[in-house]
Amino acid sequence: PPSFAYALDAAGRLRVGSLELHVAEHCNLRCRDCDVASPLWPERLLAPGEVAGTLARLRPLLRAEVLKIVGGEPLLHPELEAVLRAARGSGVGERLRVTSNGRLPRRLTDGCLRLIDS
Repeated sequence: PPSFAYALDAAGRLRVGSLELHVAEHCNLRCRDCDVASPLWPERLLAPGEVAGTLARLRPLLRAEVLKIVGGEPLLHPELEAVLRAARGSGVGERLRVTSNGRLPRRLTDGCLRLIDS
């Protein structure tokens, strides 16, 4: 048996350090050693409603210190601000982070920047 125990919060939800939500499977780069195989995936986006629905199902079960919005490249998502609003409003993560390759900073609107912690 494992030598550690998972912690539960006051509501009985599993506490985890982070949870990653892939909102765009594709990427604008073709990095040779991509660890999520983004160069191989066709364009696929998680709609804001799917984000809200997925996180609503997870909320009674899980609480993350950081909810990470990732991809591929999440800044390729044409509805990024709506995705971030759904993630922020879900109550699943204490902090909201976007992990990007840094090549599309202009896609982070003021609205997006107000929603993320880092």
